[in-house]
Amino acid sequence: MFEQLINKLKSTKKIGGVAIHILPSGEWEWGLCILENKNNVVDIVDFKQYTTSLDHLQKNLSADTPLFLCIDGKGILHKKQTDRHFTLQQMLPHAKSEEFYLQKYISESSFFASIIRKDHLHEILDQFEQLGFHVNQVSLGPFCIDTLIPLLDQPTEALEAQYYQVEINQHGILNLDKSLHEPSNQTYRIADTSINNEMLFAYASALAHFVPNDNILMQSWQGQERASKSWKAKRQYQLSLRVGLMAIFSLLLINFLVYSLLFNRHKTLKVNYEEHAVQIKQLENIKKEIQQNEILLNALNWQQSVQIATIADQLALCMPVSINLEELQVYPQDMARWKKEKQIVFDHGIIIIRGHCKQPLYLQKWTVRLKKMAWVDYIDTPQYQYQDADQKGSFELKIHLKKRIKV
Repeated sequence: MFEQLINKLKSTKKIGGVAIHILPSGEWEWGLCILENKNNVVDIVDFKQYTTSLDHLQKNLSADTPLFLCIDGKGILHKKQTDRHFTLQQMLPHAKSEEFYLQKYISESSFFASIIRKDHLHEILDQFEQLGFHVNQVSLGPFCIDTLIPLLDQPTEALEAQYYQVEINQHGILNLDKSLHEPSNQTYRIADTSINNEMLFAYASALAHFVPNDNILMQSWQGQERASKSWKAKRQYQLSLRVGLMAIFSLLLINFLVYSLLFNRHKTLKVNYEEHAVQIKQLENIKKEIQQNEILLNALNWQQSVQIATIADQLALCMPVSINLEELQVYPQDMARWKKEKQIVFDHGIIIIRGHCKQPLYLQKWTVRLKKMAWVDYIDTPQYQYQDADQKGSFELKIHLKKRIKV
């Protein structure tokens, strides 16, 4: 029982208990008691007594609040039984089970039967359904106060409520005495809560959600299971919708935080960029000047001129003293093409050296040294002619340079 109570406290926040008394005229007197679970403690939020229609119910409760009804008065019959296994026909010999709902109250001390016509109960439930409320449980007569008996702070032999004097003991309800006079302003202490006798039935009805009572066995009414499933599906949909909205809100919040972070970062980078914009522009201008200078130097063949000058220096350094240099042609004119096409064309990659030496051995040794130079591709066979009159020989070397000169 206590485990069920804890589960109920965790699952539901607000409950409505409605006590309806049907007057002989057919009009209602009804009371509303609202209980709320606050940190696993059930507190009374509000209690109101009405003699008008159920329109006031919508002003005090939301439609998703489950309701527990206690119905009594015109159209409801109670009768004490001697056997716990009583039937409807024992109470009304000619009654048809398809026309009545039967409620059994069975305790260790007494047995009571309560009946109501099915169409009568359906009319009552329809009024709540039209207002959008779901009725979880219905009890007939004053038997709902059986739930309060174990919770009374001070034991008593009778409870005085509207229209009833209820004789009780520790096991439950013993007898019912319909009271025609107005009840006194009696107050009962139940679990440190003061309960006026006017709100006794409504309070007990709502408390039945948190404290189930096995002594009251009410026959299930038509459409109860369907309505219960529909209400649960509605609650599940509302819960899913709230979870979905919370998820969307969380996602939007995360997106906003990320956007704010990136925006601030972008703002910082923009400020830094603007601070260095002048330096960046100056750097771009310098790059343009360098590109223009490179174009100019390439047009003037500056790099190649530097390389040829270096080659000439290396030729002079490695030339033996026994060799006299007379002529050095770098990229000489192609005379064959000049004679044939009358065009001035230079042989790029060619160096022609003319001079004289007394012995061809000196020229051969120098040629060997030249072939080892990094910028030499190959050397044509030297042309050497010895002249007896001058006692010396003239020579001509044709050096072919590599395409990529490394000096």
